[in-house]
Amino acid sequence: MPRLDGVAATARVVAEAPETRVLVLTTFDLDEYAFGALDAGASGELTPREMDVLFALARGLTNAEIARELFLSETTVKTHVGRVLAKRGARDRIQAVIIAHWGGWVDDSPAGSQNGQSRPR
Repeated sequence: MPRLDGVAATARVVAEAPETRVLVLTTFDLDEYAFGALDAGASGELTPREMDVLFALARGLTNAEIARELFLSETTVKTHVGRVLAKRGARDRIQAVIIAHWGGWVDDSPAGSQNGQSRPR
């Protein structure tokens, strides 16, 4: 981000609009980043595995297909889907997919669809 890092931006958003829920997405796999974001007022942070599940949802995969692709049990996939919904404030998986597309977190290009990939932008 050009002027603020994610933690500082989160703190500013929460201070200026306390009713706003902030969800942090990060490529960092360090607890201090997550704790910093939560301390700044973030509502939650998607883990890398939850992001994998969200991208698979965005590709239209079922829980069984996600389980096979990610080498997880269907129960674990259901748990991750539930966490994604809760952290995104989505009422169902369709709304989570819409939010992911609106947020630009998945590749909407024909090339991304053809090779079965959804990646963050």
